[in-house]
Amino acid sequence: MKLPARSGVDYVAVSVTAIVVNVVLTASKLTVGLLFGSVALIADGVHSLADIFGAAVVFIGLRVSRRPADVEHPYGYSKAEPITELVVAFIVILTGVFIIYDSATALYARHAATELQIGIIVAALSTAAAWFLSRYKQRIGMKIKSSALVAESKHSITDAVSSLAVVVGLVLTGLGYWYMDAIVGILISALIIHIGARVAKTSVDMLMDREAAPELSNRIRKTIESEPEVKKINYVHTRGSWSYKIVDVSITVSRGLAVRELSTVQERIKAGVFSEIPEVYQVNIMASADEDLLTVAVSSVGSGLRAAFADDLGKCEYFVIARVRESHIDLIGTFVNQYKAIERKKGARVADFMHEHGVDMVITGHAGEGAVQWLKGYGIDVKLVADFGYSVEDAIEASQLNAS
Repeated sequence: MKLPARSGVDYVAVSVTAIVVNVVLTASKLTVGLLFGSVALIADGVHSLADIFGAAVVFIGLRVSRRPADVEHPYGYSKAEPITELVVAFIVILTGVFIIYDSATALYARHAATELQIGIIVAALSTAAAWFLSRYKQRIGMKIKSSALVAESKHSITDAVSSLAVVVGLVLTGLGYWYMDAIVGILISALIIHIGARVAKTSVDMLMDREAAPELSNRIRKTIESEPEVKKINYVHTRGSWSYKIVDVSITVSRGLAVRELSTVQERIKAGVFSEIPEVYQVNIMASADEDLLTVAVSSVGSGLRAAFADDLGKCEYFVIARVRESHIDLIGTFVNQYKAIERKKGARVADFMHEHGVDMVITGHAGEGAVQWLKGYGIDVKLVADFGYSVEDAIEASQLNAS
């Protein structure tokens, strides 16, 4: 597991900036809106007020998400971000509902705004301020890979659009269309609710551990496929937030792979994924042996699959090595037993030979205890066959029948 760094200075700075800017915008829009009766400007002020709460929530969420994993939270606190996004989404949607109600009320009462010039100036300045604030949040959010901050930037862009709509509504009101102020308020609320619903969907997808885009899984697969010991990738699943992803992988490896070698393979895979995809901070690998393909070595008195089966592993003339898949047997080769005449460490030498040739199973009539232990140390099974009238092929078929 590794935890990517995230700049605390960046999110603190953007949160403080957002709160200060929105306090000024809220105060100016609500003051002018209330004094001169602009429903759209009041609604826009409430939207800016929601931005203040949103910025505060994002600040808290990012602060919590940076905590390292502990005993009670072994996967870390990364889900604090989608929870934060969900809270922001609810704030945005409630803001939209409020604006609809207020605008519909003003429309029903045939209420028109006065002193339009001041309202237009305030709304125009608010548009510019909200636009630059949104770009600032977007840039920092992309830099530190914070989905919550990017979501909050979308909230700010709706503030800019709604303020621009207020300008248009007040101008049209000045041209004699008294109802445009309230209608603009309703249009603003529809936009706000739409944005809030999209943010909510994204956050719920993260909380429900929705699979990431196929492009990410494909990149992980390519990294794993570069490992020669991996025979098959059964699945690759990803979950987590934008900057903190957890990867679950199932692979099939060679049957004869020793425990220490398997551990090395897993560490190489993790290092490769971490290097290629920085947003991944944890990789869980489940490995299983290849049961469909088996490489076997049989003690023999001759060459090939039809040669007579030998009754002793250490004293046999040859080792016949074949590849077995279900009932199909393919000869790999026949090798002279170079160790039959040696007295010391014969079992260890034979086991080394089998391991070097990728053997998963040894089939013989008899093997010394030392040889059996050395072979098992390499993860190689030993099958003893008692019928010495068998051919090599018969012995393989008999061992497969006994295994089933």
